[in-house]
Amino acid sequence: MKKCYRKECCCRCKFLVKIYKHPLNNLKCARGAISEFFGYGCKCFSYFDSFNQNKIVFMNSKHGACEMFTNNLRKKDII
Repeated sequence: MKKCYRKECCCRCKFLVKIYKHPLNNLKCARGAISEFFGYGCKCFSYFDSFNQNKIVFMNSKHGACEMFTNNLRKKDII
């Protein structure tokens, strides 16, 4: 598992969310129980652009960086 030591990493961003599978997904890799973890998503669009509230950027790792980083001030919320 990759570790992160950067201050502005996605794992420390308040927009990072966990994504779970769904039994009716068309993609075989995304099909499964709703309790089954699939990946991570960034919901920054919902905060910065009211027209894109339903958009989430999918990521297969919680580590990354972008210009929309917003620090998650509560350590217990870090995924």
